[in-house]
Amino acid sequence: AHAKIRPVDFSSEGLFLAGLAHSPRFTNECISQALGASVRAARILSKEKMESKAERVEVNSLRCTGCGLCVATCPYEAREIDEETDKAVVKDILCQGCGACAAVCPNAATDQNLFRQAQIMQMLEPVGVETEEEKEKS
Repeated sequence: AHAKIRPVDFSSEGLFLAGLAHSPRFTNECISQALGASVRAARILSKEKMESKAERVEVNSLRCTGCGLCVATCPYEAREIDEETDKAVVKDILCQGCGACAAVCPNAATDQNLFRQAQIMQMLEPVGVETEEEKEKS
């Protein structure tokens, strides 16, 4: 969210900033931000269960080579390489579904569940335009 809309929220979900951790502030502003951050944190801590967002990524373990590009790219630290399988795995609760990992994967082993590669390619197909093969058949 934008800093003006949620001023105590950090770029990663569930982390909050207040006072000098945010930027140089006066004491009364620090106290106000600390109160706001504590209320935001209490809202999360009071829940019995946490739900992850609908947008997330999935790893096709047959295609994954464990190169680690997705781990290095993820801004939310939601990826890691499993030591046993040497494959990338997703920490669902941290994943924000931004798709940065899917963009850098050289093997197309990562797919966003709401933006699969096949769906995107179909959107890029021109509508109502005949291909060369269709013109030859006509």
